[in-house]
Amino acid sequence: MPNELVQHYQGLLDESPAGCAVAMCWSVIKPLAAPISIEDVARRLGGGPDDLEAVDLNEYGSLENGWILHLDQAESAVTIYEANGFQCTLPNVLQALSVGAEVYSAYWSVNSDNSLTYAVDGEVLTSIEGLGPDHRHGMICTRPWRSPTVTSAPECWRSSSDAPAYD
Repeated sequence: MPNELVQHYQGLLDESPAGCAVAMCWSVIKPLAAPISIEDVARRLGGGPDDLEAVDLNEYGSLENGWILHLDQAESAVTIYEANGFQCTLPNVLQALSVGAEVYSAYWSVNSDNSLTYAVDGEVLTSIEGLGPDHRHGMICTRPWRSPTVTSAPECWRSSSDAPAYD
């Protein structure tokens, strides 16, 4: 069985699009009210519409002037895919992306460094590491991650000592 699993995951890495053989980060920026555009996201990342260009999804990695981030419009939201990137795991990036929006970010690397992060309206509420789910960054939330409609920030505490005990 372990040999089959190793072969399965090796096959995934060998066939992965956009060279994510080392790491990848996939994020969704979902607006709380008005739709958000790719140009809005570019501005929040410190660029602008003039910095956007169409590139093949298989172009990845660092460039002379930074990382390639693949942005895509998905109805009123924007998705970001980073092959071998991690920019959308950084608190300052998540804060900027989440102003007036929710950001869901999933990060994975071959070194078993992985996380799920949730930010809303300029604050990173929680980031959970895959190998240590009790090791969280940001605020501890008591509501589920996914809600159909967010009308206000989830009930959160600044530290786990302020949060009520879970049943």
